[in-house]
Amino acid sequence: MLHRNAALIIGLTVIVTSIADGAHAEPTLPTLGLGLKPSSLAKFIQVRVLEESTRASVARASVSLDTLGQWSGPTDGRAPRTFETNVLGRVLLQPIEAPAVNVLTIRKPGYLMITVVGKFLGEVTVYLRPSEATPEIEASGELTGWDRPPELDRVFGGIVFRPMQLTDLLRFELDNLISPLQDFIDVFGKRPIPSNIALPAQDVFLPAGGVRLNKPIYRTLAPADAGFRLVGAQLEGRVQGLISSVDILHGGVVSPTLVNQVEIKRMGLSRVLRAKGDLRENFEATTLLAPRYQITSSRPTFDSTILSVPVVDADGDWRFLFPTDAKALTPGRAVSLQTPANDEWKVRAVATIAISKDNRRFSAVIAMNPTRLLETGEYLTPDLVPDFSKVPESISMRSLPRGIAFAALSRSFRTPGRDVVLPNWWIFILPSAGEVRVPTGKLPAGTSIDRISLAKFEFSGDFDERRIDAETQLRLLARFAYATGRRTP
Repeated sequence: MLHRNAALIIGLTVIVTSIADGAHAEPTLPTLGLGLKPSSLAKFIQVRVLEESTRASVARASVSLDTLGQWSGPTDGRAPRTFETNVLGRVLLQPIEAPAVNVLTIRKPGYLMITVVGKFLGEVTVYLRPSEATPEIEASGELTGWDRPPELDRVFGGIVFRPMQLTDLLRFELDNLISPLQDFIDVFGKRPIPSNIALPAQDVFLPAGGVRLNKPIYRTLAPADAGFRLVGAQLEGRVQGLISSVDILHGGVVSPTLVNQVEIKRMGLSRVLRAKGDLRENFEATTLLAPRYQITSSRPTFDSTILSVPVVDADGDWRFLFPTDAKALTPGRAVSLQTPANDEWKVRAVATIAISKDNRRFSAVIAMNPTRLLETGEYLTPDLVPDFSKVPESISMRSLPRGIAFAALSRSFRTPGRDVVLPNWWIFILPSAGEVRVPTGKLPAGTSIDRISLAKFEFSGDFDERRIDAETQLRLLARFAYATGRRTP
């Protein structure tokens, strides 16, 4: 009963708000990409450049320092001061003016470029990520332990996914949240279905007649030669309720309330997996869920669908988090959310996200260590980022009092089933920067830009831009907003 559009709604609600460092069983956690802290050398900027995944020092990285006015305003022909990191990945800089807004840019061939804008001194640590795509393998198998529905007017199936990392918010793309691979089922003809959906053998009765469903194997993509785990969720719903939300026989017009027509009955977690080539993994979904939280949402400032999920921590170390329920909300009306009945997994947060009708603007409110009764409070308003045929000469951004404004300029290319989006340039705007115009011409000549994304990350507590822990800062995330514009033909 599920085609791609329906699975997109389910896949989004099951995956999108995994709000902490994710599923990789690696010796190091992914980072924000930027760390700041005071130093005894109070009048200097001590830059350290590390490789993201290994934490190895990056030697001979280019480090340039400029003032905001010189960087974003009309040039007088003066080039920014540029240096190279030593074998320890370090360089010591003295600001041009004090207390001017500094613009620090780090680049090295093969890695994305990172710029930091603000009145910062002391130690600045930047974590570079490769600018090329990560090799992927295909994981497939059966999700077992089915709790068969007792009534003939119900349909059941499962979805298998790999949780996001919180740092994936820096490169958020809705199209990547479900499997780009397709399988097919026979529903009065051959119908495509996302490959990470599994449908055990069952007879389903539709108004047009009976249908035999039988697609027991899931398939999904995973990183090659890197530790990961898989989560399986068993879904069940009444046939008539699903039909009212998804018309699979006529091209699939999907109602946002589809997730409320589907109940997540059980969940399961695979062992840690690692392989250089495709692998097969069967695992059970036997953890029962029970209602725990009631969430009430305010009305977002833009036309949107509202979804809410509780997020649990399987191992208690912030390395592997995933949602255990997903519900669509109507402003002002409370909805119940499920978590494990036996408290097998620690609940870290409840995240509620508003998604625009065109899937280009998002805004989320995150309640860490949630109480049983929750209200979202106000949402941040995402920026408007128009599509473009020509990259604009500059991008206007404004800093946040209690957080970081962020921009990602990315390129994309088409692979079977999806667009792969790879960042070229990340820009972090600190509160002290004020209003900033980002000059897109600062990218190396010939750099392709196919996506422009603007985000806002607001943190709980007393946010201090002088002290940003790259590994833990996003665990304090209270609200975020994200918007993307794309290149048009």
